[in-house]
Amino acid sequence: LTVASCSSEPDSVTQSHVDGVEEQESSDHLEERRVNAEIEEATTSSSPSGYYVQLASDTMQSTIEQASEQWENLPSRYQAVIAMSLAFVVCNMDKVNISIAIIPMAAEFGWKPTTAGFIQSAFFYGYLFAQLPGGWLASKYGGKKLLPFGVLLWSLATAVVPLLAGNVEALSFSRVLVGMGEGISPSAAADVIAQSVPLSERSRATSLVFGGLNLGTIFGLTLAPFLIDGLGWQYVFVIFGLVGALWCLW
Repeated sequence: LTVASCSSEPDSVTQSHVDGVEEQESSDHLEERRVNAEIEEATTSSSPSGYYVQLASDTMQSTIEQASEQWENLPSRYQAVIAMSLAFVVCNMDKVNISIAIIPMAAEFGWKPTTAGFIQSAFFYGYLFAQLPGGWLASKYGGKKLLPFGVLLWSLATAVVPLLAGNVEALSFSRVLVGMGEGISPSAAADVIAQSVPLSERSRATSLVFGGLNLGTIFGLTLAPFLIDGLGWQYVFVIFGLVGALWCLW
């Protein structure tokens, strides 16, 4: 009996110890939850702007997801027409940006009106001589391959203008490249429309695609002065060129 009594006593002590540990852990857990709840309540009440920021972020994410889903559900010919229209918006933005930027550039580099006029006309040399080769390339390789190449060419040639502006010859050559990139693009777009859009929809598709040129002129002439006033003429070319590069990635 003595032995049994002695052996059962440690078991009861151990069980009491375990119960105590569990109670302490439960108490600590409840205390942690209470503290977290207080912190969350204090954060919400003391910083209501944080709530609205989170709400705006969630709304934007939801909108982007819905737009992405709707885009994926569009027929491929509609996707092609919208994408090409946006490309031609960028096209004329990069075409006309120098018409505004040439004013502060001429003042900074001391160009005469004849020099400024030569730089602006350089674009049309490239545009003119790219027309027939553009049609041949579109027929040989297809507009789906040629158009991204043209957009990338004119976008890169636009983005490097601030690096070349001190050299009139190099700057003029970059504008020739812009003209070449834009010169091959109409033929590429026409090929895509012919290959992707049914005959009954081609006139509307053509209007939408090339209507982007006029919209690009409006955007370019409107945005360029604000960028020049706020950031400097260099950023007109960098930002517009970056937009074209992003279109290629898209």
